Amino acid sequence: MTGLFRNQHPFTVVLLFFLGIAMRPAAFLMPVLPQRSPGDGYLYTLFADQLVSAFQSSTWILALIAYCFVFLQALLLNAQMEKDKLLPRTGFLPALSYLLLTALLPDWWGLSALMVSTTLVIKIWGDVIRVFNAGRPGTIVFNAGILMGLSALIFFPSIIFAAFIFFAPAVLGTPRFRDWISAFVGLLMPFYFFLSWLYLTSGMHHAHLTFAIPFRLPRLEFIPLTWVSLALLLLPILWGVGLLNRQLPRMLIRNRKIWTLFYSYLFLGIFIGFWGAGQGFGSFYLAFVPVGAFHSIVYENSGRQWLSRLLLWTTIFAILSWNFLLLNK
Repeated sequence: MTGLFRNQHPFTVVLLFFLGIAMRPAAFLMPVLPQRSPGDGYLYTLFADQLVSAFQSSTWILALIAYCFVFLQALLLNAQMEKDKLLPRTGFLPALSYLLLTALLPDWWGLSALMVSTTLVIKIWGDVIRVFNAGRPGTIVFNAGILMGLSALIFFPSIIFAAFIFFAPAVLGTPRFRDWISAFVGLLMPFYFFLSWLYLTSGMHHAHLTFAIPFRLPRLEFIPLTWVSLALLLLPILWGVGLLNRQLPRMLIRNRKIWTLFYSYLFLGIFIGFWGAGQGFGSFYLAFVPVGAFHSIVYENSGRQWLSRLLLWTTIFAILSWNFLLLNK
């Protein structure tokens, strides 16, 4: 099946879209309201309230909107890995990997601030990587700072990813102090306009952005199928890291640095799961981008096709089992 996604035919995108929907029928037949967590920002709260008000009688549209965010993230990850030539061949395997892993647990099917924020973080990641060959990196990091500020207004703990804007130039190229100043100014701009708008509209009581968001372990519920899904999530990461380490000596220096930054991305995504965490495994949604990248290495470079096929079909079976379980409660 992975052979269908090893090409760039336009029809493959359509197939990918409907495959992702087929992996989540329960999300559309039993839709849930947008999820809430302590780290939600004002923009997400406003967005979620408007969605609930507009589609209260057609909640399946909420599930479709959430899936569209996931599908967009899959395409952004795929495009970025293809642009950076992180895999030996072009195709849609990173997008396929992302859609499968985000369907492994029902906690990742509903709309959340983490899901919306992840879309911006992927774009920020792609912009920051361009610093390596950029003639004017100050403009790039300034725009990335603006997007980071918007992401923080959607889910405040995501502001931790601002570290990439300052750290990545030091890893990928020669950092300059003026570029860091540009990034900092860009980061502050959304907050400045947001607070100015609240002040002019007498809405300062909505400015509930605070650093007093607690660190805590998300409330996780485990059943046998949960352990199966977690194994199908974690084992390919270890497998992909092992395959990657064997290939690193043959890679370009730039690609080695990008993969190094993916490890940092994974760590920050897991860390954010404990800051402003909500309920369930959805708290770790921001870590999915590097996880999807490592999964795609397994499907592309496993060396033993029968093992990657076994992983693929086992993952699909686990996802469909979740749907069957939810629809027959």
